[in-house]
Amino acid sequence: MSPPRNSHTLTADVAWAAYRPFVAASTLPARLLVRNPQARLRALARSQQRFPFNPPGWRFTPAVGDGSAVDITHCPIAAYLLSHGAAALCAAAWCGQDGPVAERWGAQLRRTGTLATGAAACDFGYDIGPSGRQPG
Repeated sequence: MSPPRNSHTLTADVAWAAYRPFVAASTLPARLLVRNPQARLRALARSQQRFPFNPPGWRFTPAVGDGSAVDITHCPIAAYLLSHGAAALCAAAWCGQDGPVAERWGAQLRRTGTLATGAAACDFGYDIGPSGRQPG
């Protein structure tokens, strides 16, 4: 049997392979329609809060900032994996997708904690790079 670290990496790779096309498709309209990088980031963050990460499954509160920051206070995936003693798997394979998504949005994820690692919330803050350009 593979060590947990290898299985977490493999699971994260599979999750990203499945999630990447959704991110690309959902990012395209904002890339075409919104020229201002900060406005584009706000639009992308809000769209994720409408689908697929919306209530009642996910609960969140807007964080102080530019309108793109949010604190997720309940994540059904984290709750499920934590209830099965799989916090490390959750952090690697699920929470680990958030950084690459932010990069596709032309931003860097700024995070201090996740539900999977014992924080009260998964905090999503973003910084746009100097050019504000979205990767291809």
